[in-house]
Amino acid sequence: MSFYVYFYKNFPKFLLFAILGIPFLLITGPFLPDLIYAISSVYFLIFFYFNRKRVTNLFFFEKKIFFFLIFFYLLLLSSSIFSDYYLNSLKNSFFYLRYYLFSFILFFLLIDNKFFFKNYSYFFFLILILLFIDSSYQKIFHYNIFGQAQITNDRISSFFGKNLILGSYTLKLLPIFLTCLALSKIKKKLFFSISATFISGYLILLSGERVAATLYMLFLLLLLFVNSYRKYIVFIIIFIILFSVFFFQKIPQLQRLFKGTYEQLFIEKNNPDKKISIFSERHEDHYLTAYYIFKDNMFIGSGPNTFRYHCDNPKYAEKVQEKIIKRNTIIAAEDGFISFAGFDRLKKVFFQEIQIHPSADLFAKIENLDLEKSLIILNENGNKRYFHYTAYKILVSANNKFYKNQEVLIKNNLLTNGCTTHPHNFFMQIISEIGLVGLLFFFVFLFFIIKEIIKTIGSVNINNNYLGYYFLLISFFINLFPFLPSGNFFNNKLNIILYLPLGIFFFVRKKLKINK
Repeated sequence: MSFYVYFYKNFPKFLLFAILGIPFLLITGPFLPDLIYAISSVYFLIFFYFNRKRVTNLFFFEKKIFFFLIFFYLLLLSSSIFSDYYLNSLKNSFFYLRYYLFSFILFFLLIDNKFFFKNYSYFFFLILILLFIDSSYQKIFHYNIFGQAQITNDRISSFFGKNLILGSYTLKLLPIFLTCLALSKIKKKLFFSISATFISGYLILLSGERVAATLYMLFLLLLLFVNSYRKYIVFIIIFIILFSVFFFQKIPQLQRLFKGTYEQLFIEKNNPDKKISIFSERHEDHYLTAYYIFKDNMFIGSGPNTFRYHCDNPKYAEKVQEKIIKRNTIIAAEDGFISFAGFDRLKKVFFQEIQIHPSADLFAKIENLDLEKSLIILNENGNKRYFHYTAYKILVSANNKFYKNQEVLIKNNLLTNGCTTHPHNFFMQIISEIGLVGLLFFFVFLFFIIKEIIKTIGSVNINNNYLGYYFLLISFFINLFPFLPSGNFFNNKLNIILYLPLGIFFFVRKKLKINK
């Protein structure tokens, strides 16, 4: 047997093995999983050439979904072509097709392989155990088993290092794991399911990710409709509530999840007249910028992935700038004086507060001074307000350490507009980058998922195929939830996770003969 014949016959097995490794490879970053998607899409084109009838049969079986995907892809291309930054946008939208092709080839690979679900279940459960051990180790010793330091006191990142995505990674892959477990022939499925759900909750808690924690609770509520899960899920919910109440003061992650969220939503330090924020003031800056971009590109948007190019355009930035300046201007609440606390890099301690205006001469005299961790302190009748030195520009005279009530003291020196790589919300990103037509596609798909969830609830306890289908629907719903801060809708890492269950989705629908 020649190498080429051997390779052709066994390549599907190699590819399926590589797909099994995607959850692990995502920890290393998006490059290797994206490479697997690219290879899979090329293989599908070859597969289609030799198996046109099989592919055509799938097309006719799921023709509504196929037409939906095709027209959505055409929308992305059209929006990119008419974009002011068409080359930058086309780089993203043109290759978006690879996510579809990956899902199609995964469907056919699953038909010809009986062990994928079993192997995926074992592999992902092993990953959860490793994350559990490493995260616990990092929580206790402030660095993980590979020596990666804990980034902040209230966030655990485990193997992800500087990328604080442990919670979102776990949450987004958990429903896919439960799907594969339900469709496999593994014994003690309930044990693995509940254990994975509990461990995932633990990892999400340690991560300090507020969006992941909120969606995890939504996920638990949806699991209550599964009879065999219900009493265990109720126990997990009660345990989380009691644990949060009793250990709130001792665990920084809990303080970030609850106290930090409350302060971000309801307490505006520099704008006492405002009662509530949409997630945070900075999120509002992004959303306003996205809205102004949308007003100029209402029909098909400014182009996929172009928010980052439009957001610093004076046409949009100046409308948000006034709001930012007002918000970040610090005004004296009463008479007082300024002091300064420097941070020693070597000793890792703050200097004693210096009651003079910090100046360049002062900085030159202090060795090992870390300005990024140094503080400006406003002292007013025994009350103190702290501000990071590098984030603010001091306006009071260097020769006048005292100030009067209502005097403008310092201003934020970093943020000048609502610019970032994406608006941090699917709804706002879609209307700004692919317009009302894109929003229509998005809500049609969400409506379809919600409708299927409601329909499937009545059948979820019949057999494992319906249970697996239910978990798939939850996966799409959680990953595309539009009413919370989110990642970049066109980011490859997010789409790798989003489209991973789509091939399984086709497979289960074919098995259940859900085609109406």
